[in-house]
Amino acid sequence: MDQPVTQLLEYVRHSGALNVNADTGVIEGVRVLGLDSANGRSYLREGVARAAGLYEGKQVNVDHPSRANEATSVSRRIGWLESVRVDADGGLRANLCLLKAHPMTASILEAASRRPQLMGLSHNATGKTSRKDGREIVESIDTVHSVDLVADPATVSGLHEGKATPMKLTVKALIERLKSRRPGYARALREMAEAGIMSPDAMTD
Repeated sequence: MDQPVTQLLEYVRHSGALNVNADTGVIEGVRVLGLDSANGRSYLREGVARAAGLYEGKQVNVDHPSRANEATSVSRRIGWLESVRVDADGGLRANLCLLKAHPMTASILEAASRRPQLMGLSHNATGKTSRKDGREIVESIDTVHSVDLVADPATVSGLHEGKATPMKLTVKALIERLKSRRPGYARALREMAEAGIMSPDAMTD
């Protein structure tokens, strides 16, 4: 049975420090794609790794198109991706190269320097998917149409698709997820679970 080809719109917000070079218009190390989506979609690590080359040099636009198959206006084109690499957790990271003359570039560079949570990247791609344990599994990314810079969507720890319901995890799974990124918070949660204040199997947003 052939695997379905699915349109993939995934948003990732970057919350850590970024290296911003205002002179060249380059933001280094932006997060392009993660492995988990708030809408019950997971990307296979090997599928993402194989697709990394599809993002190299890929154009970046401001906002998603307002409707399917809409032509991209010149005013929406703001830059491109370079030095795409696989992150430690299997997601993708790259350098965002902005057109210095674009009227929005100064605002984007300021946001990246002062508060990178204000905006993030969302890829517009297609790939082959399957289902397992109630989740949609993205086994391959076959085409990357564009990467778009968007603001104010629903957010989770990595990805989202529009105004989705926040991803729910057990306390135990949340502790595992936070061990490397926020070890102090993970330790506090573990201590509360061990003390019986909360159950390791309790669900949390």
